[in-house]
Amino acid sequence: ELEEAVYSAESDISVDLEEAIEMKDLLKKTQLWMEKSSAIVPKRSARKKKRGNGVNEEKHKMMEISNLIEEAATIPLDIADELERLKIEHSVTFSWRLQAHRTIRDIIAAFEDFRKEKSSIYSSSEVKAATQAVTISANDGKERVDPKLDTKA
Repeated sequence: ELEEAVYSAESDISVDLEEAIEMKDLLKKTQLWMEKSSAIVPKRSARKKKRGNGVNEEKHKMMEISNLIEEAATIPLDIADELERLKIEHSVTFSWRLQAHRTIRDIIAAFEDFRKEKSSIYSSSEVKAATQAVTISANDGKERVDPKLDTKA
């Protein structure tokens, strides 16, 4: 309806009315918001078309989702469905993030327990050599062996 009103104002009225300009700006703002929202959480039918392999190609930041949710309050049009999809995505992502933090904490605690157990069994020099031989990179999670300490080499 807003699109029709803007089109009508542009084609039927030869003077730029303030109201027509405001409607046009509101339409642009709403369309931009909808495009951003759809890029993050497309409708179900669009998801299937877009994600042929089941994985969303483009990743978005939590801040983008939060900003869109906040910005929704400034849009006086009905965007409830899109807003709800954004809120669900935000909630699911936040929950996953919390679970990932807990899992990482559990892994670190288990590793520390393992280290303490091994240090009580072996002498401190043996533990130090074993600990230095294998390190795990927090950035990529790949196991790396220090070539100087690798007993297999």
